Amino acid sequence: MAQGGVQALEAMLFALDEAARAGLPPPGVRLGALVLDDCDSDTRGLEMALDFIKGSISNIDDEDYACNASSVRKVISGVVGAASSVTSVQVANLLRLFKIPQVSFFSTSPELSNKARFEYFTRTIPSDLHQVKAMVEIVKVLGWRYVSIIYEESNYGIKAFEELETLLARNDICIAVKERLAKDSGAADEKGYNDIVERLLSRPRARGVIVFGSDQEVAGVMAAVQRRKAENTFGWVGSDGWSARALVAAGNEPVVEGTISVQPQANPVKGFKEYFLGLTPENNARNPWFVEFWEEQFRCRYPGAPRTPYNTHYRACTGQEKLSADNTEFEAQLQFVADAVWAFVFAIRDMHKDLCGGETGLCEAMRPVNGPTLLNYLRNVRFTGLSGDEFHFDQYGDGPARYNILHFKQVSRGVYRWLKVGNYLDGELQLNMDEIQFKWEERRPPESVCSAECDLGQAKQYVEGESCCWHCFNCTQYEIRSPYSETACVECPRGTLPDALRTRCALIPELYLKPSSPAAIGAMTFSAFGILLTMHESTTAGSCAMETCPLAREFEVFRSSVLFCLENLQAQMQILFKMHDEQEMRSRRKFLLLHGVNETKDESSASVTKMMSVLLKLPDVNEDCLSRCSRMGVKRGNKPRPLLVKFHDVEIKDKIWMAKTNLKGTGITLSEFLTKTRHKLFMAARSRFGVSNCWTRGGSIYAYGENRERRRITSMKDIDVIPESVPPVVLDSVPSSGRNARNPTKKAQAKLIVTLWILRSSTPVVRASGRELSFVLLIGILLCYLVTFALVLRPTDFLCSLQRFGTGFCFTVVYAALLTKTNRIARIFAASKHSARRPCLISPKSQLLICTILVSIQVVVVVVWQLASPARAIHHYPTREDNMLVCDSYVDASYTIAFFYPVVLIVVCTVYAVLTRKIPEAFNESKYIGFTMYTTCVIWLAFVPLYFGTASHVPLRVTSMAVTISLSASVTLACLFAPKMYIILIHPERNVRANMMTSKWRGSHGRGAAPGAVCAALVGAAPLPRPATTPSTDFSTIDAERSTSTDRQIQTDDLNASPGNTGNGLCLDAKKLAEIAGGLPAFEAGNTVRRRATTEPAVRVAVAVVGAQAPL
Repeated sequence: MAQGGVQALEAMLFALDEAARAGLPPPGVRLGALVLDDCDSDTRGLEMALDFIKGSISNIDDEDYACNASSVRKVISGVVGAASSVTSVQVANLLRLFKIPQVSFFSTSPELSNKARFEYFTRTIPSDLHQVKAMVEIVKVLGWRYVSIIYEESNYGIKAFEELETLLARNDICIAVKERLAKDSGAADEKGYNDIVERLLSRPRARGVIVFGSDQEVAGVMAAVQRRKAENTFGWVGSDGWSARALVAAGNEPVVEGTISVQPQANPVKGFKEYFLGLTPENNARNPWFVEFWEEQFRCRYPGAPRTPYNTHYRACTGQEKLSADNTEFEAQLQFVADAVWAFVFAIRDMHKDLCGGETGLCEAMRPVNGPTLLNYLRNVRFTGLSGDEFHFDQYGDGPARYNILHFKQVSRGVYRWLKVGNYLDGELQLNMDEIQFKWEERRPPESVCSAECDLGQAKQYVEGESCCWHCFNCTQYEIRSPYSETACVECPRGTLPDALRTRCALIPELYLKPSSPAAIGAMTFSAFGILLTMHESTTAGSCAMETCPLAREFEVFRSSVLFCLENLQAQMQILFKMHDEQEMRSRRKFLLLHGVNETKDESSASVTKMMSVLLKLPDVNEDCLSRCSRMGVKRGNKPRPLLVKFHDVEIKDKIWMAKTNLKGTGITLSEFLTKTRHKLFMAARSRFGVSNCWTRGGSIYAYGENRERRRITSMKDIDVIPESVPPVVLDSVPSSGRNARNPTKKAQAKLIVTLWILRSSTPVVRASGRELSFVLLIGILLCYLVTFALVLRPTDFLCSLQRFGTGFCFTVVYAALLTKTNRIARIFAASKHSARRPCLISPKSQLLICTILVSIQVVVVVVWQLASPARAIHHYPTREDNMLVCDSYVDASYTIAFFYPVVLIVVCTVYAVLTRKIPEAFNESKYIGFTMYTTCVIWLAFVPLYFGTASHVPLRVTSMAVTISLSASVTLACLFAPKMYIILIHPERNVRANMMTSKWRGSHGRGAAPGAVCAALVGAAPLPRPATTPSTDFSTIDAERSTSTDRQIQTDDLNASPGNTGNGLCLDAKKLAEIAGGLPAFEAGNTVRRRATTEPAVRVAVAVVGAQAPL
């Protein structure tokens, strides 16, 4: 019997003595004990139990019960023990047959809590199930995910292992090695223990080991570890079977150091220490094993003791030996022994009180003691034990689940102690990690994981056959690890990107053309200018339709208007070029150029990555960081071509860019992949300021100005002004009010065509152009300008519907009016070649009807399209990094439906413009229509590739569409209405009926001077040269000789007779006419002029005069 066994026996006897001293047994009843040694063997324990059973079977008389060393055939009321679980299982199976209650103090196997099998078994120590839970919690706190298990090959170890395996799997902790320990002491030799250690060492990642076993077997394992010199390899988590046991640590302290063990919470038994230290072989004759303990304790042979294999070599005891606190180490769990004894004492007392009514001695009801009745009283006891703790059994007959967490620590060099570092109460672990020290040189517990946890954004690939070993692989740029499976990556949905931690997919901010963006501001400014130019009331409009304005002022107004329009067009083009350049630079943000890298045949991404990692001193740069790399240009001579490298992430590219200073002295340089425009700008800046004073960052160009102040360069203009001011970053395309204030003529430039057209509607120029269709044309132009404002707003379903309708409708109105004009001209001249009859449908009402029909076709097309496929605002993802809010028609190019019909009108109108290009001079408005159509075709031919080429940048696409629409309207406004405005504003003297006629109408067909000669003479006397013929569709100017009365009826607005007009001519004042004629210059000599008869109609002379000067 080891020292622990002797102390347990003495604790039992001490508890009986204390119970008797406290008067706890029933009156007249003396409690005694029969103690048998099971030698820590289940078979030996079963043999000892048979002695109890024999006594119970043979004892049938009514003699008083007595227990002594010579007479054992007496009935036993209860059994205290055994210590080990395996022995308790054997004994409990036997005692159950005879209904003898059993209380164990050290047996912790979870199996014994099964009351269907072990009905009469109880214990004062908690079940190992609670201990296993506590050990798993310790493993979790230590961060171990990959552990080995050594368990005793007994019921105690096997059952604990089964529970441990279940709980570890539930907490995703894997078992690397599972090893069994032979239960019987000495059954396993050193080789067996060495093999166990070798198998543990075969898994070097599993440094955490859980040991469930008894002290003798665990001591063999620790000795094998020390022989293998692996003291610093393992961290141990131990069970109560070897926790704080001197046998395990003795001689193996460096190996056991750092152990964290679980031990049922037990306080010292009050008075036992003094009692035990006062024992000697002389005063403790009731304990037959005390002499053997004494010899083992002091390494001497007691006089008179029999010789044994253990004391043969001992010296003789001197009699001076004495137990003391220095040479005696007390068992820590003796409380459970005392509680087991007192549980029987209180159960018998309560049973005697209820059955015997407090009479002295045993009554008939307790002769013999009924086992089931005693068991019932035993399960319900509740008392305060010798340790001062309250005790009671739980529903499974187990003691309270209270554990101390012990730690074997080297408190000073060579001095080791078991220290309490925590506790486990009611399923909650409290552990003081600051007190835990793995080794003297290494305080932190060892890491015990097969594979480290993958970083954020990485997934696991398990090693075949291993559930806790894996390889980590990176999810791609647009993937995160699946929230449902750690072994898979999932791609973020369109419109989302992995967040910075790569744990979730974050929404990409919506991108759409905002009214506050420079492009939208420029487009709206251009459209607003067009609207003002079309609608603003002329500040100089007089009440008289033929009122004239000073020539210089009107010319300045016209010139300023044209220049301002050109300025805005130039600004818009600059904005478009700037946006395209920024978009191109944005697509290159992951690129870098390496210069000076020698070309080799075996050049690859791996070699380039290795070179950058070494030269830039960035060891974490690997091949996975590169998307691709290639040489640029064609090989010429021995100079190596630049190496273009694209990276997966902008962060990696920036990291390499910031480390470029490490390339100094290597002959290799690093630069950003600039656009052609920015590259030229950068080279010009370097030429101006020097190489060391210019640099790029993120595609932007910077230089040091005066006082080493950093300045940003965005254009060639900025290079010249850097010493003076900071260059502007954003192009200002909107004219400021200050500029207008400095130029007072800008106020007058807003004189608009619609207002003038209304005020001068009765003048020949307006009437000759066809007033009705001209107003329709102006309305269409106005709608073209207004569409821009609908295009630049945030897309909604309503705005998308409005855009779908408006973009095609405004063009249809414009080109339907132009087509009606050209068709009318073509039909009239075609009909005049074959017949003198007036063509049909050429009146103003007819023209409006035709134009309405043409426009209604577009309306029907768009309405049907809208009903079949309603316009919607959707999110478009041209690339993985874009989330654009756009109208659905922009995505699938279905806008061609809205533009198809206007394009047909443009083509037909252009064909008519070509066919009517050679009509008489006075009807050459068709030429201006032709100019309009040719320019429009050029604009839209340029727009088509721009539209389809910007599919990945819808805001730029929308801006280009808005600007193109405004440009088309401006071209129509300039080509068709500017010449007429020139006459109305600059040369009102030419806004007369005569200028609307052809030279043939004013020519001669008889004798004498032709009226055309008179007209030429009068015009020659005018202060200004004759301008280009005004475009006209007024057919009152058809040649008189070819004209018929029918032809004259075609005229849109014929001359109205002036007051005093008689006959077929104008009544002129002869005196005034003579004054006018007297001022004409003489004809040159030698020129022969045919003179017409004096009977020439007066109206022709009048027309010549009116065409030369102001009306008479």
